[in-house]
Amino acid sequence: MEKSPRESGIDIVGDIHWGAHFCQFYRSQQDLKDVLVPYFRAGLKQNESCLWIVSEPMGGHDAVQALQSEVPDLASRLEKGQMEILSYDKWYRESGRFDAEGMMEKWKRKLESALSRGYDGLRVSGNTFWLESRDWKDFTAYEKEIADLISQRRMIALCTYSLDKCKAAEIIDVVSNHQFALVKKDGAWEMIENSRHKAAEAALRRSGEELRKVNELLSATLNATHVLITCLDTEGNFILVNRMYAQASGKEPGFFIGKNYFDLYPDDEREAIFRRVAATGEPYYARAKRYECDGHPQRKTRYLDWSMVPAMDEQGRMKLVVLSFLDVTAQVEAQMALSESEMRYRSIFNGMLEGFALHEIICDEKGRPIDYRFTDVNPAFERMTGLKKEDVISKTTHEMLSGNDLSWVDIYSRVALTGKPVSFEHCSSSLGKYFEVHAYSPAPHRLATIFMDVTAHKQAQDELLKHHERLEDLVRERTAELEERNRKLAEEIAE
Repeated sequence: MEKSPRESGIDIVGDIHWGAHFCQFYRSQQDLKDVLVPYFRAGLKQNESCLWIVSEPMGGHDAVQALQSEVPDLASRLEKGQMEILSYDKWYRESGRFDAEGMMEKWKRKLESALSRGYDGLRVSGNTFWLESRDWKDFTAYEKEIADLISQRRMIALCTYSLDKCKAAEIIDVVSNHQFALVKKDGAWEMIENSRHKAAEAALRRSGEELRKVNELLSATLNATHVLITCLDTEGNFILVNRMYAQASGKEPGFFIGKNYFDLYPDDEREAIFRRVAATGEPYYARAKRYECDGHPQRKTRYLDWSMVPAMDEQGRMKLVVLSFLDVTAQVEAQMALSESEMRYRSIFNGMLEGFALHEIICDEKGRPIDYRFTDVNPAFERMTGLKKEDVISKTTHEMLSGNDLSWVDIYSRVALTGKPVSFEHCSSSLGKYFEVHAYSPAPHRLATIFMDVTAHKQAQDELLKHHERLEDLVRERTAELEERNRKLAEEIAE
């Protein structure tokens, strides 16, 4: 809820905020005029819908006369309904009795009506002179409930109590249910704050400041990364975008908030993936995904690593989906250029950083591939595999490798026979390493493989994932702790 200040109109009070709920103890009609006339004048000036519920010693006619002296256009404001003056029996006892539960719903409808008519919020005052002793217990309980309702809405309430009708115990009840009280002493109004509410409010401010610092740290982290990150709600509406995402789109971050991602960027495939992630809670990752960008000023083809990762609350309910993009076009194009260069310039074979091996496919009498033989390897092959060139040349896979490494025979056979290249990752059980492999057929029944040892990268990825999970756990635990503390503080305030 917005926390911008609102003029109270009362000098000793100064500015207040939506959710303010305070009271006035009065002895005379003039006491009511001193406080309520400037209070409502300020509300009318600030485009607030105002409701004054009157009772003895100040009736509706008296209220109108008092306001007319300070609000010259009061008649027009009364006519259009911005200012309403009602007798207590038309509001509190409309059904013939005081119904606390019904009153809560009545206030909600009144606020909704005010907002729908274009007013900033609702400013009210109710005189309790009509209260009888038998109503006091129910009304005190109602005041506690209404305080909580007002605190969460665009409402301001000033309750007025006659000192002549309040006993000491009742005065304590009244003060405990309001943020502060106005009392006239030696001809001047004084403000008495509710100490419990004041302490709880201070604690809530401290907690809010701590939460603000955490949010600032998270925001700084998001804006420092080179990855494009946005958070979407479960319907695909933007909740947050980081600076890199906004810059890449040529927009300000605020442009996106509240808009639907798929309205701005229609993409049936990506939307289907999003719906699946939102429905199942299973993350999605894409590596070096190719996109044709007809509208891009520099290039038509881009390659992106991107992901959709759901964020859950403590109960496992979906809260949002984190969508991230990393443009790896430069890396992919560099890799492609390197591959082409390797095919054209065989003279640099021995200087390659990637492992390189040439193979001959071995077929049975029916022409079916059953093995392949090493015909050449480069120094990088030796470094990555630990196998010496003299030990592997002319040897078959079955002679050199074992276990799951024999599955390479099927993959390489298809490449050699069809001529279609293939790229994949493979964990060699016999060598105990991970490899990125690109295989192609330079001639019939011949196979060339280029590969990189990505074992360290894989291990780093695993460590990064574990670190990320630990960080998420810490953030969830801290957020839950702060939310629990805020909830308790809010309950204390409401009490």
